[in-house]
Amino acid sequence: MPLHFNTLESRSLSSGLAQRTLKNLDFIKNAGDAEDVHLVTQVVNSLLSLLVFPVEKEREFFKGFESIAFKNPSDLEGTKAQLIEHLPVPSVQITSFARCRNLSQFFKKVRNAISHKHLELSGVPDTRMLGEVTITLKDRRQGDPPSAFDWEVSLTAKDLEELSRFVAHKIIDARL
Repeated sequence: MPLHFNTLESRSLSSGLAQRTLKNLDFIKNAGDAEDVHLVTQVVNSLLSLLVFPVEKEREFFKGFESIAFKNPSDLEGTKAQLIEHLPVPSVQITSFARCRNLSQFFKKVRNAISHKHLELSGVPDTRMLGEVTITLKDRRQGDPPSAFDWEVSLTAKDLEELSRFVAHKIIDARL
């Protein structure tokens, strides 16, 4: 169901940008096959508004997630369970999880993957069904060789949409 805001916050605020991002995402999702639009592309683009821009501007907001620490990041199954417990990402798969001790660092790594174009889409070619597309996000230490990724997670585009909505609502609730 589309979101309706009585008043939109200023688009120069992260909350206003989040509101508009959700409206655009809902519009494209509701357009479906009636228009030549691509929902998977919009989900990825939404992350720019919801993670890349706010992480740079709203560092204090994302610091609030530091309190959710991963018990043992080298235990990939345990870390996966913790991610699923705190975020709407039941499809998440973890290949490597270096230098990621809490949820704030997780969001920073997702941000890095998006902003440095370290993401890969796989699944049914050109589908518009979010559950049929897997997005793999990768990060590496600055200065490491381009192929030396030490953090890698995969999830469906459907879960990435839900993660986007989760972050958007947190930003809007905080009125940043």
